[in-house]
Amino acid sequence: MPNPMFGYAGSPYGGWANPYAVQPPRVNSNPVTPAMGGNQMMSTPMNTPQSFVPQSNIIWVNGEEEISNYPTGRGWQQLFGDKNKNMFYIRETDLNGITQPVRRLHYEFEETQAPANPPQTPPAENPVTREEFDKLVGAVSSMTDKLSELLK
Repeated sequence: MPNPMFGYAGSPYGGWANPYAVQPPRVNSNPVTPAMGGNQMMSTPMNTPQSFVPQSNIIWVNGEEEISNYPTGRGWQQLFGDKNKNMFYIRETDLNGITQPVRRLHYEFEETQAPANPPQTPPAENPVTREEFDKLVGAVSSMTDKLSELLK
């Protein structure tokens, strides 16, 4: 029988452990790498980029120069408001991570005043008297009574 390290020793893999053999489960002491058995190589954890969650509110800055301090994720837009000027800035990053030119929106406030004397409606030409109102209430109540009798 040949030497197990250099030839056939009852294993088709030349004396090495069968990588496809069922291994008993091992307790994983490192949560990043999976538990592996035998002579298999341990995989190293890959650095995965963290996803950026966009903010949906306005970030207030002191001038346009301060906008570059805030990160904008790939494919997102962020709205900035200037505290010192009547300006909004929109910073946008495309899907490749390249920042696009900043768009500027200028706004003005317009003060509107309510009229000092609101327009008054003219008085009705034919005001209803108390007697006419009572007569109308009686007619409506008699109709509702007849209707309730019919629905019974």
